[in-house]
Amino acid sequence: LVPLAASARGEAALDAAVGLAAALGARLEGLFVEDANLARLCALPFAREVSPLTTAHRLLALADVERAFRVEAARLQRVLEHRAQQARVECSFDVTRGQLLAEAVAREADLTVLMGRERPAAGDRGPARRAAGGMPSSVAVIFDASAASLRGLAAATGLARTLERELLILVPRGDAAAAPSATQRSAGEQARDWLAAEGVAGTAVPLAPTRDALLAAVRVHGGSLLALPAATLAAFATDLAALAADAPCTLTLVR
Repeated sequence: LVPLAASARGEAALDAAVGLAAALGARLEGLFVEDANLARLCALPFAREVSPLTTAHRLLALADVERAFRVEAARLQRVLEHRAQQARVECSFDVTRGQLLAEAVAREADLTVLMGRERPAAGDRGPARRAAGGMPSSVAVIFDASAASLRGLAAATGLARTLERELLILVPRGDAAAAPSATQRSAGEQARDWLAAEGVAGTAVPLAPTRDALLAAVRVHGGSLLALPAATLAAFATDLAALAADAPCTLTLVR
């Protein structure tokens, strides 16, 4: 599932979602979330909009906002269907009203692709195009040997292979100050065995279980996408909203 938005970050998320669907042979679900706060704002008697050209004020009418929602939803649906057709993947499209992150997570899709913080540079249209241009980047995944992290590893591997990127496997350890535990060594060994068996270029890196360490590792290795099991968020002492606000790449939540 990918929530759709008219922004460079939204396009990067769509790029990643299309790539994942193509790599895994999965169906792609697009979701347009009408901004519930904006709709509520229209009910306030003092709500006004200002023309950027004339600075004229006028009443912010709910009918106008809902018309704009419909126009944007139709446009994004056409974009989704075009991109899916190009990649030869099946797709569907739905519209709801609420808060984008909450509505996307509530769908409980196997893979939910979310926008990160940083926008691509001018002239750059997302991860698939950066790979084609030869710019260095990797597909990152958190792997702790859990069933969800294994699914994330398989998805990240498929995308890395499709886009000809390196695979960065981040293996969290239980205590940032402690020596690697037997569990971490086992996960690290599994990660290295996976790389050898799948024949993809990449590396397995031990990771302190902190949000700052996670973001730093993604930045240092040029990660364009980070796949993470939903259950690992608590281990990094963060929540999805905070991570998405600061992540330098597209996020993929794995269940």
